[in-house]
Amino acid sequence: MINKKYLITNGCSFTEGHLLGNDCAWPKFLGEELDLEVINLGKGGTGNEIITQNTINYSVLNPDVSKDSLFVIQLSECLRYLISWDGVDNSMYWHLTPQQFIRNNGFDNWDLDFPINKAIYDSRNHLGQFYTNITFSLIKTYWNIINFVNFCEGNNYSYLIFDGINNHIPYKKDEKWYLSGSGDYEKYEIVVEETDNLTEFIKQEQSPILLYDLIEYIKDLKYYHNSPTLHSFITTDRDDGLNSDYHEGNQGHPNELGAKMWAKHLVKVLQEKFDEIK
Repeated sequence: MINKKYLITNGCSFTEGHLLGNDCAWPKFLGEELDLEVINLGKGGTGNEIITQNTINYSVLNPDVSKDSLFVIQLSECLRYLISWDGVDNSMYWHLTPQQFIRNNGFDNWDLDFPINKAIYDSRNHLGQFYTNITFSLIKTYWNIINFVNFCEGNNYSYLIFDGINNHIPYKKDEKWYLSGSGDYEKYEIVVEETDNLTEFIKQEQSPILLYDLIEYIKDLKYYHNSPTLHSFITTDRDDGLNSDYHEGNQGHPNELGAKMWAKHLVKVLQEKFDEIK
């Protein structure tokens, strides 16, 4: 096993445990598999800016714990835009997604008694111009990945990042690029460009375009795991027939069985990437 004391995890509701809580979430079972004490920072509803930066914040304030830890980070969907809202009574972080503005029913079943929901709904025709760019959503997650990787490697921290909901490596079809795992019913197109003059492109480009070379860079990161995603692992039909058994009773999130099986899957991934985990 890895020569560490702690397992530090972070992610969205897929890591927090959703309805079942931390005691039925994959970090608990991965900690048991690796014989590590679990520090689960996961919180439902969070996006990748919060997930990666809060982990960094925790680490710089707890250096003695961090240097004796393995970090395993679940990325949420890249479509979540972080906003800071100042209300009458309090301020809070919140997330918007392009889906809310793109879908015809994006605001169905919204609780308009919740002040921030009502403010967003009332301003939806104006806010949509700021929160509907799919390419920029993915670019921001790439920034988050790069920052977190550089932080861990700069401090010689052991880490693994994996995709929890959508796959962050886009795919190409009929000469167009699409966000992976966004569903067959709504293929979100990504603007991708190749260039032979990186310096000029960086200096002159003032619109959200994802460089092909950056996709390749992220895809080749040693400690990034993107297939299967946690969501596809618990929902895709498999030969053992255990698709619904992995999420039943937890609203499409890993239930206790799904969390245990994902923990075992992560052990195999870690064994492939870390020589000391055998």
